[in-house]
Amino acid sequence: MIQTSMMRREEPGDYLIIKLGEEVWFYESGYFIVRGAQRSFLTITEARLFHLFLQRPNERIFIEELIEHLERFSPCAFTEQNVYVHINRIRKKIEENPKQPRLLLNTRPGYLLSIEERGG
Repeated sequence: MIQTSMMRREEPGDYLIIKLGEEVWFYESGYFIVRGAQRSFLTITEARLFHLFLQRPNERIFIEELIEHLERFSPCAFTEQNVYVHINRIRKKIEENPKQPRLLLNTRPGYLLSIEERGG
């Protein structure tokens, strides 16, 4: 189970916050990342990719599957290269050092979101 926190807001209700790493949090409502004191919003494509990684933490997702997932929303719009670009943009938002990632890992021929699992 991924460590999550639920925060109650008066409106519009509950939303999920997921701890990705040391001082890195994903806020499901609004699809944004907080790393330290910096808040970064995900684009629609980044959010779609990231949502798939969150559904399958610590599991390699092959590049072909990432492309198929995105093409459900925009048929014939994605290639391996532009998925790679979106992955790099996500890394810049979640990683302390995107060139040496610790969370969103390349596990050729795919990627894996490495999240420490714990009860909570």
